[in-house]
Amino acid sequence: MSTIVTRAGKGSPLTNNEVDANFTNLNTDKIQVTGTPVVGYTILWNGTAWVPGISGSGDVTGPASSTDNALARFDSTTGKLIQNSTAILSDTGALATANVTSDYYAWNTGAGVTPAVGQRAWDASQGTTALGLLGGNVISRDGQSLIAYVTNAEAVTITKGQAVYLFSAVGDRASVKLAYNTGDATSAKTLGIVAEDIAAGQAGFVMCQGVAYKMDTSTYTAGDSLYLGATAGSLTTTKPYAPNHLVYIGTVEKANAGNGQIYVRVQNGYELDELHNVSAQSPSNGQTIVYNSSTSLWEKNTVSLTAGVNGTLPIANGGTGQTTANAAFNALVPSQTSNSGKFLTTDGTNTSWATTATAVTLSNDTSTSTNLYPLFAAATSGTASTIYTGDAKLLYKPSTGDLQSTAMVSANGITINASSVTTSYTIATGTNGFSVGPLTIASGVTVTISSGQRHIII
Repeated sequence: MSTIVTRAGKGSPLTNNEVDANFTNLNTDKIQVTGTPVVGYTILWNGTAWVPGISGSGDVTGPASSTDNALARFDSTTGKLIQNSTAILSDTGALATANVTSDYYAWNTGAGVTPAVGQRAWDASQGTTALGLLGGNVISRDGQSLIAYVTNAEAVTITKGQAVYLFSAVGDRASVKLAYNTGDATSAKTLGIVAEDIAAGQAGFVMCQGVAYKMDTSTYTAGDSLYLGATAGSLTTTKPYAPNHLVYIGTVEKANAGNGQIYVRVQNGYELDELHNVSAQSPSNGQTIVYNSSTSLWEKNTVSLTAGVNGTLPIANGGTGQTTANAAFNALVPSQTSNSGKFLTTDGTNTSWATTATAVTLSNDTSTSTNLYPLFAAATSGTASTIYTGDAKLLYKPSTGDLQSTAMVSANGITINASSVTTSYTIATGTNGFSVGPLTIASGVTVTISSGQRHIII
């Protein structure tokens, strides 16, 4: 466009030549529209001349079948006509459409919305998005929840917070029943805890892993570990032991009567014969397990011992002429390779072999620290057994629980005894005693001989 010189711009009156030049320039730069314009038209440059443009009078029009609140889109390439779309923008700003393609979607992290069924919103408390599930009672936190949709196979309603196990299947869904720890069938397949009430024969959600919300945890304390209980569907803070089955359910995150939280992470316990290095299926009564180095497995093995009942086992003491004795005794006999001339003793906890006979106290006096009687007091019946222990022999009487010592005899047949009495002793009615002298009775020690009995010193 040409330059127009003005007096204000020049700062002095225009010359005649400057005035003539201005007229020439204005005539050159004028806009001349070819064609016949009408009211409301605009003008467009078509590359050669200015021509009438699109009409601007009246409202934008579209097809008569347009849908209220539908987003408009251009029809053809003229930029003149619009047409209806399937995307609906409500008066409150809600957009409904069948398909959205985008590089990403940014959630409003400050909205604080609890999603309804089919809605997804940001859950600031858990740092993720949450989806409202069918029924409106359960919310799944993306990346933090593992939830199963199952059918209740019980004849009664399973209530929110009860534990269930996988039972079977109905249609295209797994079915569940109430879990409890008194047997393998009702505990080994524990799935989780129900996240909502599920009526008999109806479908509902089970929290398998993640936070179960809005639970009644008023009887617990935050941080409590929860285990499967002994009654149907129950939870307990008391760790179960055999014969009940151990199933860990989860941890109490928040203790509250109606707004409590439990982090669910089911861990099922195992039977002994389910361990990968144990081959002991279908055992018989009284069997035990023994390690087999050739198979690298613990395998079941038969021994002459009945579970829960006193039985007999060989005593591996390495001596000659060994016999068998009560199993309770055998369990406490220490392992050794040679015991010739040694004697069995105990401090009340550990059992060992002593090199002198004086280390052995064989009496029924329960106040004596080396007393062996309590080890056998539970016995009520059985044949008396002689236990070989080198130069001493112990006679065990199951009928009375007594463990008695016979005379100590050396290998060459000489009977020996100590040359001094260091502890008080009573020769009871019905018994006599003899010693090889000289025999010294220590100061303060008393030997009492019951009426009618004898103690002979040779």
